[in-house]
Amino acid sequence: MSAWLENVVSTNVKPSSMQAYQSHFNNQIAPHLGEVKVQDLTPALLDEWMRKLLQSGLSWSDVDFAAKRITVRRSTETSSDIF
Repeated sequence: MSAWLENVVSTNVKPSSMQAYQSHFNNQIAPHLGEVKVQDLTPALLDEWMRKLLQSGLSWSDVDFAAKRITVRRSTETSSDIF
């Protein structure tokens, strides 16, 4: 996903938005889903990940923001990609 952020997202957003996306990836996505292949993402896995983020004290808006990044990426990447 880091390559996706650098190659796709960074060309379409302001630098400040890119920093926010990178921060969300580094803090909320990579620690939990860092080695999961896109094809292996399931609703149950994402529900568990979101539950853990909420239990850690993140706001719903932060969890929702991170989840939307995964949804966008999943729809644009191939099944062999790894976060």
